[in-house]
Amino acid sequence: MKHAFLSIIILIISSILFTSCHPSNNKEKDKTDQKITKKEAIDTFFVKIKGEKASIIPGKSIGVIQVGKRTQEINKLHLGQPSKSNAGMCKSLNRWTYGMDSTHFKNLTIFSECSGKDSMRPHIQWVRTNDPKFRTKNNLQIGSNLKAIKSIYDTLILVATYHVKDSSLVNILSAPKKGITFEINTEDNQMSSQDSCLALIVHSVSQQIPGYYFSFYNDLKLKAQPEMVIPAKN
Repeated sequence: MKHAFLSIIILIISSILFTSCHPSNNKEKDKTDQKITKKEAIDTFFVKIKGEKASIIPGKSIGVIQVGKRTQEINKLHLGQPSKSNAGMCKSLNRWTYGMDSTHFKNLTIFSECSGKDSMRPHIQWVRTNDPKFRTKNNLQIGSNLKAIKSIYDTLILVATYHVKDSSLVNILSAPKKGITFEINTEDNQMSSQDSCLALIVHSVSQQIPGYYFSFYNDLKLKAQPEMVIPAKN
């Protein structure tokens, strides 16, 4: 009996000593588990919004998010709480951040406004993405240059500007009759055909420039007189 008791005590002490001697292994495993969990969460979010082919359809949708639909439809996707939000005067702006590639955080932004045609229920007015996995049927996506964009949408109008954290200028160029708008990152003050797209916005097809509610950008400046875009060639 004594021998059995002593054997149990020795096993317990050995186990404690082994664990204390290998703490780094446990920590590394925890870190790995956290990374896997985070990646799974990112992949899950993208799967929820991408639809069948992660398509951008001007005037209609980005993935499964459709312009014109009631905002409450978003609840069915179970996206969770947005990372940032702003609301007032029957308008709301919500952004979900769900991952990061080599240069920036990926996010989905939805702007909604109450509709007088539907008892003032909020409807989606536009959808914005900066995820390069989404693309149009013409293969325009985040990273496409202005030359490629102009080859598809030859009439672009400069409607607003803002600055990103590194102080470079972003020009918001709209093709309102096509239902799509591009945010073009410009390193200097002159647009170039090689400037790249850092975000895409889909909105309803309209001859009117779509209303913007970019409260996330403190220095957003709307153009009083929208300008036709003719980029410098290089």
